[in-house]
Parts: sequence; structure tokens; C-alpha cells
Amino acid sequence: MASFPQETTFWVLCANSYDVVFNTYSGSVMITGPNGATQTVNIAFSVSAAMVGNLNVSAPSVSLSTTQGSGPTSLQLTASNQGGGSIAFTARASVGTPQGGNWLQVSPMSGTVTPTSSASLMVTATPGTLPAGTYSGTIVVTSVSGVNYFFGLTTTISPDRAASRNNVTGS
Repeated sequence: MASFPQETTFWVLCANSYDVVFNTYSGSVMITGPNGATQTVNIAFSVSAAMVGNLNVSAPSVSLSTTQGSGPTSLQLTASNQGGGSIAFTARASVGTPQGGNWLQVSPMSGTVTPTSSASLMVTATPGTLPAGTYSGTIVVTSVSGVNYFFGLTTTISPDRAASRNNVTGS
């Protein structure tokens, strides 16, 4: 075996996997030192398919309860990537009852997740002046590849007991 100086030298070898079929490849690199000595280094690498991204959206609950006239109430959804690469997504809220209502929102309305970085989506119900009752809506989270997650959401608004007591009249 040839001897080389004890200096440390780093070499970077790059392989272009573009247009290469999935397989294991091997080869060798011959290094010639300044004194003419040579050394052969065997190299092997594999080319495989990249992991495809897989959007997953989870929710601990899909119902909210609040009191008539109170402030907003929220729940959190978590979008994650159970595959590889990055996945862009959009999120939207639609109200089922009352039709045309705007009491349901989701934020942010878009984002990107990777295998190491999830995204929190805040779903907020704002009862405002809605009367007591049960309301429905849907949260839809869609990946750029067309995968949809639908969350049917129910919000129950209870009567404001304090307001009810203040409106009692006697005869």
C-alpha cells in the first residue's frame, strides 16, 4: 500500500442522479499523491425514489361551545407531513348555518409543512349577535396535490344567563 503524508485533505465527490435509474452503483477513484504514490478508494452509492409528501391534519375535537354575546372561542388543528419533501396547503372555513354567516374562520389560510415542521391552524368561532342554538360549519384543508381533509364543526351557543336575568320583568 502506498504511503501518503499525514495531512488531512477533504474531498467531495458528487454524483448526479438525474436520468439515472434506481439502482446501487459502485466505482473507484484513484488518488495520486505529490510523490507519485497512488491509492484507490472504492465508492458505492444507491439511487432510490424520494419519499413523497403525505399531508395529515389532526384535531383533538371538532366542536366548540360558547355563550351568547361572548367573545371568540378557538380550537387548534395540526397539519403535518408524514412523508418527504415539503407540502403546501390551503385552509378555508365555510358556514353551513346560518347560510351566509361569517362566524367561522381559520388562520392561517395557507402554509407549508415538512417532515420536521408542522403547522398550527387556529379555528375560531365568533358568536357575535347570533342567537342561542347549534350552528354548523366545515373546515377544508387541501394540499397542492389535491388531498382534502374535511372537518365538520358544530358550535353550540348557550343563552347568556346574566342577560336573561336582567330582562325579567314582574307584574
